[in-house]
Amino acid sequence: MFSGGPLGTGQQWFSWIHVDDLVNVIYEALTKPSYQDLKRNAIVINGTAPNPVRLGEMCQQLGSVFGRPSWLPSS
Repeated sequence: MFSGGPLGTGQQWFSWIHVDDLVNVIYEALTKPSYQDLKRNAIVINGTAPNPVRLGEMCQQLGSVFGRPSWLPSS
């Protein structure tokens, strides 16, 4: 039950972002005047962690935080 292991081999790169960092990105986009000219120019804002991890490593970390096994790969 609840064995949330990695998809496939787990060797895929996984870009993640912490919820606090995502909130900061959204706040900056809403409050800085340089982001306000959306009618004339399309502005793309990308929020990810500076260091991606392998999906298998991310699943192991999540499993340890939530106290759940993550050794069984999902397909």
